[in-house]
Amino acid sequence: MGKKFFEVFPSLKLDTGLRDLFEQVTVEKVSSTKRKDFLRVYISSDRLIQKEDVFRAEGEIKKQFFPNVPMVIKFYERFHLSSQYDPKKLTEIYRDSILLELREYSPVEYNLFKKADIAFAEENTLQLTVEDTVLGKSKAEELTRILEKIYNERCGFAVSVQISYKEHIAGKYKKEDEHRLAMQVAEISARAGYGGGRPDGYMDGAEAGTDTGAGMAGLHNSESGYSQGAASGVYQDEFAPYMQGAAGDFAPGQNGAGGSLQGQAGNGGVLQAQSGTGSTAGGQKPVGQLLPGA
Repeated sequence: MGKKFFEVFPSLKLDTGLRDLFEQVTVEKVSSTKRKDFLRVYISSDRLIQKEDVFRAEGEIKKQFFPNVPMVIKFYERFHLSSQYDPKKLTEIYRDSILLELREYSPVEYNLFKKADIAFAEENTLQLTVEDTVLGKSKAEELTRILEKIYNERCGFAVSVQISYKEHIAGKYKKEDEHRLAMQVAEISARAGYGGGRPDGYMDGAEAGTDTGAGMAGLHNSESGYSQGAASGVYQDEFAPYMQGAAGDFAPGQNGAGGSLQGQAGNGGVLQAQSGTGSTAGGQKPVGQLLPGA
């Protein structure tokens, strides 16, 4: 069982609107890479949260807790939506968030989706008609995979995305546009881990293996970036725990009250975790997967 967002991040300061949204969010798990440069926060909510608000919250955690550390903060959302939502309604409300996420990932998929015609011939069949270009055809499968993960894994539907093609309308500067886009694609391909991975952590197997977490049953599959392995190392910052043990992650809500994260600016940046058996005072190790202190 998870913990409330502000039990895990009690000292995080957000503006009123953003705080109201995250008051209803549950943190299911927090994990990091072995290099301690990528912090994954798995959250769930009964309310749909737009990607812009997710990015803002990620940015505040980075700014407030890791201001001088090369750390990427990444939320992985799962929504438990009410019956008022169906795939078509979700598309109307959430399309801008999908575009924002795709824009952070790749200009090709972003432009494909932005210019696509969207229709629902059946409730759970999304017909996506994209422009018939070489780049479009090469990236259509990837776009399909990303969209199905967003609709199905994040939002709880069972949507199948079907791709069809329409005539490409060339612009005034067709050759220049194609050259610029090709250069962007080449640059992205040359940079491993662009933007911290695929949207919502849809990573390839090689990148997935860098995570020290042990996996979260029922929320994300093997592509979510988990692998077994020991973790060691220190975040040198206010919010940063000394993470030890067989798994370098934090599974909130286990072992009684275990796992609330309370950054202590005045004691060398050691993150304290309370448990049912004691605290970190005097070097005692609380029960739980996150073992602060040496």
